[in-house]
Amino acid sequence: MTTAPHIKDLTNLCLKGVEHLPTQTLKDLLSVTSCLRSLDISGWSSWDDESGEDLLSCLPNLEVLQLCSLRLSDQMMQKVGRCLPCLRQLNISACSNLTDPFLSSIQSSFKALQNLCVIEKIIFDEVVEGWGPPMVRVGANHISPACLSRLSSRGVAVYSTIDEF
Repeated sequence: MTTAPHIKDLTNLCLKGVEHLPTQTLKDLLSVTSCLRSLDISGWSSWDDESGEDLLSCLPNLEVLQLCSLRLSDQMMQKVGRCLPCLRQLNISACSNLTDPFLSSIQSSFKALQNLCVIEKIIFDEVVEGWGPPMVRVGANHISPACLSRLSSRGVAVYSTIDEF
């Protein structure tokens, strides 16, 4: 694949809503972006566990990842956490396949995670039990007052719209 010289220096890539981008095209693009720090593939219809691991494993320095409305599995997200040790910000809003047990242990998969957005997911008390520093911000619009209080006492700010992410 021949690329323009500036592509390799790309630090932010937003492909939000580009639903039918072929997996190989995205893989080729990501393989030449060695400086990429932020990626948004929200709504990408070609996501599956195999292609997801393949794509993200070549981005060990990624810090911000937006995966809204994708068919993510708990197992895949654990692999993503291992592939992306520098990830500070994760948006998994409207990812309905992710389970409460995974969300409650998300910080064990994403050690550097500071900002988590889970808009459109109902968050129960058990889920936030293990959440705390280094996580400092959580986006959730379906969260109980008890959860809000628990997170606040641990220094974790909660916001309710995706625009604040």
